[in-house]
Amino acid sequence: MLKAIKFYLLDDEDKQTSLEVESAYAIKKNKEKSLIAFKRVMPAIFTQLIRARSTSTSVFVNKDKELDIVDFNSGKVFYGEQVTASIHQHVDSFISSPWVLDKNGFSRQSKPIEDDAEVLVVLGLALGIHLLKLVNETNFKSIVLYEPNFEFTHCSMLTGVWPEIFKVAAEKGTAIYFQSQLDGSSVLEDLSELKQVSPFASVHFYQHYHSASFDSVLKSLSGLTIKDVQKRLFSFSSSQPFDDYLVPWSPVVTSNDWATSNLSKDVFDKNIEAFAKYYPDIAKEFSDYKPVKWEPKANQSGEVNLFHIETCTPLYGDSPKRESELAYEAFVKQPNRDNLILGYAGGKLIHYSHHKMVRKIQEHLAGMEEEESKLPETVKSMLLFGMGAGYQLEALSDSRDIEKLFVCEPNRDYFFASLFAIDWAAILNKVEEKRHRIYLNIGDDGTNLVRDLLSQFHSIGTHIIANTYLTLGYDNEVLLPAVDKLREDLRLIVAMGEYFEHSRFGTTHTKWAVENNIGFYRKSGVPELSRNLSEVAVFIVGNGPSLDNLLPLLKEERERAIVISCGTALQAMHSNGIVPDFHAEVESNRASFDWASRIGDKDYLKQINFISCNGVHPDTVKLYKDTFLAFKEGESSTVFMKELFPELELPFLHFSYPTVSNFVINYVLELGFKQVYLFGVDLGMVDVNHHHSKSSGYYKKDGGELFNHAERIDTSLVVRGNFRPYVNTKFEFNMSKSVIEKTLSAFSDADVYNLNDGAKIVGSPPLEQDALITTNSLEDKQAAMSWIQTQAHVPIPVAEFQQRFAKRFNHDALIEDITNFKALSDKEFNGREDIDKLVFDQRKFLVEAYLRKSSILFFYFNGTSNYINSIFSKLTHFKNDELVMEKFEAIKSCWHNFLDDALTSVSMYPDAFDSVSSFTKERQEITLSEYVKSKNVGFISDSASHIIETLGLNENIDNSQHRYQLEFISSAADLKKRKPEVSRAAFITNKPELLLELHEGFNTAETDVLVFSPFNNSDKKGVEKSVFTAVLALVSSNKLKLVFPKLEKEDWGSFFDDYFHKLSNSMTSFETYSMFALASEPLADKEMTNEAGDRFWLCPRPLEASLCKTKIIFNKKKSS
Repeated sequence: MLKAIKFYLLDDEDKQTSLEVESAYAIKKNKEKSLIAFKRVMPAIFTQLIRARSTSTSVFVNKDKELDIVDFNSGKVFYGEQVTASIHQHVDSFISSPWVLDKNGFSRQSKPIEDDAEVLVVLGLALGIHLLKLVNETNFKSIVLYEPNFEFTHCSMLTGVWPEIFKVAAEKGTAIYFQSQLDGSSVLEDLSELKQVSPFASVHFYQHYHSASFDSVLKSLSGLTIKDVQKRLFSFSSSQPFDDYLVPWSPVVTSNDWATSNLSKDVFDKNIEAFAKYYPDIAKEFSDYKPVKWEPKANQSGEVNLFHIETCTPLYGDSPKRESELAYEAFVKQPNRDNLILGYAGGKLIHYSHHKMVRKIQEHLAGMEEEESKLPETVKSMLLFGMGAGYQLEALSDSRDIEKLFVCEPNRDYFFASLFAIDWAAILNKVEEKRHRIYLNIGDDGTNLVRDLLSQFHSIGTHIIANTYLTLGYDNEVLLPAVDKLREDLRLIVAMGEYFEHSRFGTTHTKWAVENNIGFYRKSGVPELSRNLSEVAVFIVGNGPSLDNLLPLLKEERERAIVISCGTALQAMHSNGIVPDFHAEVESNRASFDWASRIGDKDYLKQINFISCNGVHPDTVKLYKDTFLAFKEGESSTVFMKELFPELELPFLHFSYPTVSNFVINYVLELGFKQVYLFGVDLGMVDVNHHHSKSSGYYKKDGGELFNHAERIDTSLVVRGNFRPYVNTKFEFNMSKSVIEKTLSAFSDADVYNLNDGAKIVGSPPLEQDALITTNSLEDKQAAMSWIQTQAHVPIPVAEFQQRFAKRFNHDALIEDITNFKALSDKEFNGREDIDKLVFDQRKFLVEAYLRKSSILFFYFNGTSNYINSIFSKLTHFKNDELVMEKFEAIKSCWHNFLDDALTSVSMYPDAFDSVSSFTKERQEITLSEYVKSKNVGFISDSASHIIETLGLNENIDNSQHRYQLEFISSAADLKKRKPEVSRAAFITNKPELLLELHEGFNTAETDVLVFSPFNNSDKKGVEKSVFTAVLALVSSNKLKLVFPKLEKEDWGSFFDDYFHKLSNSMTSFETYSMFALASEPLADKEMTNEAGDRFWLCPRPLEASLCKTKIIFNKKKSS
């Protein structure tokens, strides 16, 4: 039976509350009496209880008015059904047939406990009800009690058993030794000490609940006799195979008629025949299968149970079918469908049209919660993780039409049992008749489940995830991480999929790389890295906090090693005078350009080779010496390149996510290198305030953080450390660690050493600094470098690429497809059925567009279409019909706006590049300074010279070859301040009427520009910002005629409504992160960047928000 707490509470919340109120006084009194008893009998335990504070475990009153234990972290109860009765049954079973260690060994006796029994070891306390029964019904001289979980001790006080236990024990002369917070590993040592005080010839062992430690204690006693009681400790593994897991409180079986002879061969044969028809591989595997850990047995009526072979512990109680049906009925009443939609906030990608649409949709859905009604008769999608004997699956299939059913059973023994228990033939036949889908994943503990499910979801559209019900067939704590990871990965698929901009820019960037003859990693027709060169040491340098202590070693050993810096580690390398052989980036957005530009040393960057994946930003590529790329699995641009050039057999990197370190490790191992050392690849932190190298751009020159990392990022996750027991980390790093471990498993012939005081990486042994030795020669390194640069990477033929691309992805066909795609939703909708049909039609249109192979529509819009289809599907689960249609129309409007903007943008700029910015102001100041010095530029002003001086932009004024002028103006007459020798002038005003007057008749040079900002003359910051915006405008295209700094919304007042539309008429709108601009005509591709390093993007639909600051939104850090 599943142990979720919701199964054990009354459906009526008011009645449940009344139950708890009624019991509160008794619980309080029990605690008081227990504390008094402990203070008198066990003062040391009393002191611990007084000081302890329960955190995640407590008691609750179940619907049967009994106390049970609940773990608030997991939401699971401890006992479940019939708490007291099942505990008494458990004790009765022990008393009638106890486990005993005596001179003959350790075995289960066939006779009851005798009155003169000497010592009882009790493993586990929990509520303590069993201990009272044991004390009452036996006459042991000594009871040794172990309970590692102190919160259970606290829970046991609330039942009120302790005063009675102490009273009865005193009357019988039974000594109780409470080994609090000990797991039983010291039991032989403890018994040895007891034996010296009170000799005994035998010891009885009662295990109240299962745990890895308690199970190991009993297992370790096998083969021992009472003579082996001496000072020794048991040791056992902290890990446990999932198929050996036993729930702490296992069901109690009272019947003795469970036998393999009762299994129905007819049912089994019929099921194997059905699988032979639909899934022949499964039929072949299980027709002669022999159970490994769990054996199926049936009772006289044919019900199938599973028994753990080693311990004889059952999976179910006396009625497996009824227990499964109860779990099914509880699920039907309260089905679980994860909230998978409202996820990613956008982060630095916030200005993408996809994320703008998402935020608008979130506003429309704010405050709406799906009314959790019972499971619908027709279920669009369901994932059953763990089916046990299969009765729950059979009940679901019998009562519901499940259109897409995903069944994952990690334990092959369990699936084998289901072949005797349920009618698989009926289930599979129903799937065929109804034209539904069923996907079976048998024997996978979750390792490959996400990858397998993804291929299934992608074939039908990942929007189906939003309406996928998830149900667990049984509890298994060892499998919970796999289930949690599955849920998290599914959330990420919907929340962070390859949406419109990601796919579009990945395509245009890849296209640029091919057309600029950049080499791509190839295997076919390329000589392999020789065995000798494969031993050349490779140092992969991340930006983790350990890098600070490893920099001296890196400097000392770098000459003979290939050094590859990753992402933001480059700033630490530069500030410490280290020039890496390669620098690597993995993101396709332009933030990597900003990070590198902030170094402020173009000559340094031009010494460094660059490696990345297809889709990397062209502006980033241009910063470095030579560039070498590899194709990353899963990207749209990778998929279509494989389609365009099947003959090249382009290799893909399969483990290059989610961080740049993952990419480089995968890349280096794929190239064939065998000696790899990780520097600064911490993936965790000892101190959450020291999260990256302090030499990098995350910290200011004074050592302070550039931003409050702890506020933005949740680093509360705790994982095993490399050189210490544990470190903190965040989800992305933990995912990165997991992927690295998979990479190392795939390249097991390579040695990858972890030098960092961060997270432990399985497969990468810890290596102390003084143990690092590089054995290859400098000549070997140079030869390996030459192989990478001249042989391993080959350009793709440009002319052939352009011809094939144009033929496969016709631009006019794309415009037509977008128009027709929008038309699907551009009509009247009258109800849920219409919404469901729209979801179907949109998916069908995309698939057909892909099959037509005439445009790139599918690659560009598949991700965003899946998102909007998820939202539309989600709407149909709300009860209020009127509200459903109202929200649908609002969200459909958001969808139409997105498609209109996409159509405009793709029409005007088919090959647009990404324009994401990171730490914009820092990059602007550094890049501007470089421009002013290198081009001999001067800025002059009669009205703002002091501000220009503050900005450090008039150092070359006397010797400048190019001069720009900027002035504050209060009337049209002030335009006469323009000096004839300047090449361009910017006029700044805070008067909207003047702005309108000048815009309608701007009588000055064609190159000049107007800057408007509603600053107050006494507002120093506002004045300075307007001047800096004017500088940015002057170093941008001459086509910009009217420029606005991005400000807070309240700064603009009614300006947008009163003036903007008059000003923007017949103009083309563009944005950067810091300004909004109106241009006289569309900018050419080369005009999309300015000399401050900004890249403009088209703004097809100017809104008031377009004039406001771009605030990067991060997903809120979870509260503890």
